[in-house]
Amino acid sequence: MTLRIVQLAVRAWDLKLGSPFTISLGTFHEAPNVLVEVEIETAEGRRVRGYGEGAPTTMVAGETREGTLAFLGQVAPLLEGREAEDLEGIHALLNRVSPRHFAGKAAADLALHDAVARAAGVPLAGWLGGVTRPFPTDVTVGLDTPAAMADRAEKEVRAGFSVLKLKLGSTEAEDMERVQRVRARVGPGVGLRLDANQAWTPLAALRIIERVEPLGIELVEQPVRAGNVRGLAEVAQRSPVPIMADESLFTPEDAFRLANQQACHVF
Repeated sequence: MTLRIVQLAVRAWDLKLGSPFTISLGTFHEAPNVLVEVEIETAEGRRVRGYGEGAPTTMVAGETREGTLAFLGQVAPLLEGREAEDLEGIHALLNRVSPRHFAGKAAADLALHDAVARAAGVPLAGWLGGVTRPFPTDVTVGLDTPAAMADRAEKEVRAGFSVLKLKLGSTEAEDMERVQRVRARVGPGVGLRLDANQAWTPLAALRIIERVEPLGIELVEQPVRAGNVRGLAEVAQRSPVPIMADESLFTPEDAFRLANQQACHVF
């Protein structure tokens, strides 16, 4: 054993949002997250700490922070003394304790990866075998009136973002107007991605996608209910725009099922 887990500590971590953030499932005023700190010891006796964050969301995953804290408190003593680099074995142990609690598992996994990479003295990307390089990401524009979303989109583009993700999920007419107004405001050079957070039926999704596709849409994320894999597949197989799975995907088994049913183009 070269990297031994000494202890795993967890605490609540409240992140105040600068403004309310709305999606089709509800409105967030803060992010009630959890922070995991794991301490490992090298063969030479040097101690290193790593950190990981989890975001349990009742609206999306049916998880609570209280449940996540309880789960991590249960698994912490089971991890102490284990080999930190045995990530496969640790994942198996966490899954035996609970098949869910994905936010807690993610936080522990991130903390362990962070600690192991720090112990090696390299960036995590290097420890995983890759290289550190910049890449463009999107910024999310929360669900609001079409005019307000266009204003926010313009503000984000002026701040330097070249790709926007628009939260949708009210009426078909309003959703189409939101996309049209944002595109008119930011111009053709900005990438647009849409996220309905399960709000549409398959038929509504196809109608909306067909109408907005000429505006240059990169992808549409989780257009239908998470459990409606057949409906997601119907949309994916008929849509002129790539479909991305989100709330339908939590486990490797979910990924295989979605791929086998051709229910999405992107994870």
